[in-house]
Amino acid sequence: MAEYKRFLSAVALAACVGLAGCGRDDTPAATPAADSPAAAAEPAQRDPREAEVLSAEEYLALPRFAAADMQRGERVFLQCRACHSLAENEPHRPAGPNLWNMFGSQAAQREGFAFSDALKDSGVVWTPATLEDWLMRPSTFVPGNRMAFAGIRREEDRTHLIAYLLQATSPAGE
Repeated sequence: MAEYKRFLSAVALAACVGLAGCGRDDTPAATPAADSPAAAAEPAQRDPREAEVLSAEEYLALPRFAAADMQRGERVFLQCRACHSLAENEPHRPAGPNLWNMFGSQAAQREGFAFSDALKDSGVVWTPATLEDWLMRPSTFVPGNRMAFAGIRREEDRTHLIAYLLQATSPAGE
């Protein structure tokens, strides 16, 4: 038991050291004026709760998602489907909520699913940007949430998955 506790302590220390150097900074950055050259060269850092929400059609027209492979996104979703359903009116699964029409909605607001207090209190609005951060590592995006998933390491897999989810979970014409 003592060895196990030492192992957990070492893992926790390694995680803290890794997070300390990951480049994320909680201090707000100065945002350049919208018409300045710096604004065009550098995307503004925004609070995920204040992100502009577009329609699925508008997101899918963006270069990043327009070039996405929907079949690959569907294959990446295979690791999600044990916990999440996608179609309108499908029930929540025991381990995860239905994701139908999730984009533009506030996290943890679906009736009939027991969300963690951490996610309820997060104020996150689901956009491709917030989902990208969530999918990288849910435990660090909203500490204390109950999603038992380590994350998707490859950026291109996240891109294909998000594009697929935009298409699969959004009402036609939105």
